Amino acid sequence: MTHTIDEYERFGFRPAEIVGLLNFHKIPIDLDGEIAEETAPSKPFPEWKRIMSLAPTLSVAEAVHAFLGVDPYEDGYLSDALQADYSRYETLLNRAIGHGELAATEITNRRGDKERQMDALALVAWCASKGLTYPLPQPVCIKSVAQEPEASAAARWPWGDHSTRALELLADAATQWWSTYDPDEPNTAPTNNAVIEYLTSIGASTKLADSIASILRADDLRTGRRKGGAY
Repeated sequence: MTHTIDEYERFGFRPAEIVGLLNFHKIPIDLDGEIAEETAPSKPFPEWKRIMSLAPTLSVAEAVHAFLGVDPYEDGYLSDALQADYSRYETLLNRAIGHGELAATEITNRRGDKERQMDALALVAWCASKGLTYPLPQPVCIKSVAQEPEASAAARWPWGDHSTRALELLADAATQWWSTYDPDEPNTAPTNNAVIEYLTSIGASTKLADSIASILRADDLRTGRRKGGAY
């Protein structure tokens, strides 16, 4: 069965966002020429997005502006439609942080206000797990790894050149979720549920994802349910 944009717009998201989500889940949809043009991924990133992609961390407000395609440092007010979208994205990100799906730390900004900041790599992984398009150019650290010559297996694994799909998933999850962990700040640790959800979204079985999440969990972290219900 093929669906149309009208069936999904009532949920409050714009056509470009709907199409991206449906494509991720391989749900067929009828598109007219205007929407196809809007969702084409070939448009270049504006300069302000390229500059933002160089920052290792993003505040929730900066991330929301990036999703909306609005420069956070540009003067002016958001339209009513963008204000509504802003609230939706802000709620989505804050809930993800509160449930432990997206690692973030609370800081005091220059104005003396408290704000949540997340690692850019953590946001990349969270977007992938939710079927969302990361709104900025890929962080430089990801590009540099991708452009390096492929490391020998002996350099990647202490036991030589043996590798399996499970080991590749283990390395992937370690990079995506534990590379930003600070033992002095336990809140920077991802929850097992977040790691499991990410791994299953890229093809791991639930059993394998659960095992990998347990293996990666830092030894000095207490286990059990966090406030908010996440593990």
